[in-house]
Amino acid sequence: MVFLKAGTYLHTNGKEKNAFHNGTIYVRHGAKSEPAVQDDIDTMIAREVAKQRKAWLHNVRKVVAASPDQDVVLVARSASGATAIGPSVGRIVNTSDAPGVYPMDADVTWPYRSKEILKRLNDALGVVPKLNLFDLQAIRGVYNLQKTRPDFVYRPFINASPQYSDAFLQWLVDQYKTDPHFFETTRHKFKTDGKI
Repeated sequence: MVFLKAGTYLHTNGKEKNAFHNGTIYVRHGAKSEPAVQDDIDTMIAREVAKQRKAWLHNVRKVVAASPDQDVVLVARSASGATAIGPSVGRIVNTSDAPGVYPMDADVTWPYRSKEILKRLNDALGVVPKLNLFDLQAIRGVYNLQKTRPDFVYRPFINASPQYSDAFLQWLVDQYKTDPHFFETTRHKFKTDGKI
């Protein structure tokens, strides 16, 4: 651990004391945390070099083992550690055995928040009464879209508001054209069963 600020505090006798200084590195020596000495720093560096060397050799083995009909592609890793795959390398598909990808820009793949997709949908269909947030909730629940159609719905984290794709908008329009009672039926299923 490297301290970024000095650990200054006021002692009970009213004098200012310093528990540690800015830039001090502390390590564990048995049951104690103590300032690092040169041997500690050398050990940390050697451990990190060994870790990186092991990772490099692992990746070199993958490249060597690749067959001539395979491509080796280098991609940048995001700050979160997830690998970002561009549209030329991967795309979001509705296939359970396809390799997973992390979208570079979710706002491009799923550009609509709930209110935005409802406005576009209501404008496209002209249904009365207008579709609302409950209708979206019913469709997501009945069709379990987050698991079955990742190309339709995306949530960056569990409590985030869902984002929707153009493909989802088109699917809804197609469902309504095929069955004018689609939304009514879905709403009823959701109220009674919660899903299909």
